Amino acid sequence: MAAARFRAGDDRQLISETGRRRRTGSYQVWSSRGIAAPANLLKSIQDALTAALEKTLNSSEHQQQARQSSLEPRVIKGDAYRSFLKDNEVSTKTLMGW
Repeated sequence: MAAARFRAGDDRQLISETGRRRRTGSYQVWSSRGIAAPANLLKSIQDALTAALEKTLNSSEHQQQARQSSLEPRVIKGDAYRSFLKDNEVSTKTLMGW
């Protein structure tokens, strides 16, 4: 299967196309941002923070900046985000041999 390209559609070479190999045989690059708040945060405040984040991520200005940085922002909420973070923690520990 061919490697996926960023929506930006630029012609930058993917690491997998350079012929370089790592011991693990593959590369993965990601960046994660999140909002942390105290436990038992009022649902109305949680909803307001989530709505503000989604509005920002979906704004044309932010989308343009993201494309220029080869980023593809997506919103992951609640338990799905906690699972995403935990999975990445496990992957990082495995990769680093911790």
